Amino acid sequence: MHSLAEAGTATLDGTRWAINAALRQGDSNDDGRVDILDFAAFVAVRGTVVDASAASNFNADTSVTNADLAFISLHFFQVSETCGSLWSDPPLERVKVKDLRRAGLGHLAIGDLNGDGWVDQQDVVHYMQFGAPGPVVQDLERAVVTAPPG
Repeated sequence: MHSLAEAGTATLDGTRWAINAALRQGDSNDDGRVDILDFAAFVAVRGTVVDASAASNFNADTSVTNADLAFISLHFFQVSETCGSLWSDPPLERVKVKDLRRAGLGHLAIGDLNGDGWVDQQDVVHYMQFGAPGPVVQDLERAVVTAPPG
């Protein structure tokens, strides 16, 4: 039910319709908001070689690096235009590791960099001060993040 035409006002340019649209980058799981889940998704695949269109590879190169984190940082806590989307909740500031596992997103627990049982802004600060965790065997199939139910 969503289209670019619903997101903005289209204009007629000769025989073609035109619309100005800004597609916000930084939303790894495509839930319409840039929040702590997107940071965890970034940490889960950071340093891996990926396709240009892979989740968290916002600059479309061959790997997920700090350059991609810049997109998350720039748009952190922003919500995209929803067009009546089901995602009306505000962006998540923090999530329990236990809840990630219950939702089938246990692979994002690596985002809990300080080991306190939460993925939150303290982990972002930890990343900025000390960098990412050491090498981790990645399951890239699971690293394609989906939004948690409801």
